[in-house]
Amino acid sequence: MAGRFLKNLFSSGPKFRVVGRDRLGNSFRQASDGDVREVFRPGSSAIDSHDAEIHPLWSSWLRKQRPDIPSDAEVDAFDAQQARLRENVAAIELKDRKARLKEQRDKMYGADGGPPQQGSQAHLSAAQRFLLNDQKQSTSGDAETNDDDETWETSAWTPGKE
Repeated sequence: MAGRFLKNLFSSGPKFRVVGRDRLGNSFRQASDGDVREVFRPGSSAIDSHDAEIHPLWSSWLRKQRPDIPSDAEVDAFDAQQARLRENVAAIELKDRKARLKEQRDKMYGADGGPPQQGSQAHLSAAQRFLLNDQKQSTSGDAETNDDDETWETSAWTPGKE
């Protein structure tokens, strides 16, 4: 009896009580003075809340962004709201993807959906247009020439000489 009394008298740190558990297997405890809040897995010590998978409402409670522990009804409502949000985001992304594809198709084939106009480069990518223009320039002038109409070669040039 005296050993337990001395152990409790000289023990350091606050006393904790379990205040709740989530569906992910985490347990949450709070110090008797209310200052310290921790998450832990049963059978182990406190874990780092940054490393653990924690429901957002419980995370808010741990960081003292909310004063009360989240109820099961609040967690269910939050999860339902997040599911609706994910569905809405997926619908918007699909609509946006369809609009981008239509825009690309219209740019490539014209608004009427027919083949591209003869001589039009709208259906070509930027790289294809660059290569086409480069090819046109190389066929217009076969080689660079100097003032004497001699073909200029890289190997003929040496630094310091002109």
